[in-house]
Amino acid sequence: MLIAAVPPSQFVASEGSPYATAGAVHSLPARDFDGLQIIIVDPSTGKVTIRDVASESEVAANSATDPKTTPDAPKATADQKSAPQDACANDDGSPSLFAIINRPDASDSTCTVTPHAFLAEFGYGNEIVHDGMSRNVSYPQGFLRYGINSRLEFDILGPETAVQRNGSNLQRGWCDSGIGLKLQTGSIGNVHLAVGGSLTLPSGSSAFTNGAPTEVLNFDASSDITPSMSWGTTLGLASQPGQQLDGTTARYAALQPAFVVDHNLGEKAQVYFEAFGVTRIRPDGGSLFGIDGGFQYLLSPRFEIDVEGQSTVTDVAHAHALGAGFGILLY
Repeated sequence: MLIAAVPPSQFVASEGSPYATAGAVHSLPARDFDGLQIIIVDPSTGKVTIRDVASESEVAANSATDPKTTPDAPKATADQKSAPQDACANDDGSPSLFAIINRPDASDSTCTVTPHAFLAEFGYGNEIVHDGMSRNVSYPQGFLRYGINSRLEFDILGPETAVQRNGSNLQRGWCDSGIGLKLQTGSIGNVHLAVGGSLTLPSGSSAFTNGAPTEVLNFDASSDITPSMSWGTTLGLASQPGQQLDGTTARYAALQPAFVVDHNLGEKAQVYFEAFGVTRIRPDGGSLFGIDGGFQYLLSPRFEIDVEGQSTVTDVAHAHALGAGFGILLY
């Protein structure tokens, strides 16, 4: 259909023509449509229909409701209008490595790994205890993650080697390894949620194993503060064996809270600052509080590198640490 609105005095119907024409048809201002007529021409039949137009709203209504007047105009569905932006993806729909990766902070991401993709996270840490006598080194801090589907991932914790020096005493060996799962549970408003769990088995060297299984249940949440800044938090509940000050071993439970703020420095870099803690560090008490911060950079959309610093304090020691690492997404 062809629709035009012209004053009656300017309308001329050409005899024998399938189309209606208008003498000096102009683009008319929308302020006054009184006295206009609407001319509807069907090119396939040559039929001409003339109607009076009472107001601008009738012209707009006829133009909007006749699908042939705007054949190329896409129509958004209700799902398209209400669909939230994927917090785990970039604007082009590709996976956002900054959003998905867990390292190097203590808080876990609320995003699971892309379906049927692997994310390998590795790092190196060097901790110095402020008594001046003790140093702990750990590497490669392995954390391997596989996306089962769009909401669920499978994790392998390890491998990790520890080197502990206390004065002239040096010990080296493997730490316990384990498995885990993480599930994206949805959102409440613009707050994204996930839950995860892990089971670490007593598979390490005698000097570094816990001697019994360790179970951890994590609850994760995150949201944007501004387009370039976001927050994330993890509340962990751990059940594990440990050594008391008197040397005996017992099982105990502890809460492991962490809260982090990330700030993007463009598309390839971000910095973060975090506070974290452990309510009990051994069966007979003690607690830990720490702060850390670092810098992350994307060498490519699938390859991240990072450096970080950390300071912790407990009821028996104060320590600081430096570390570096990387994450690589394979799919």
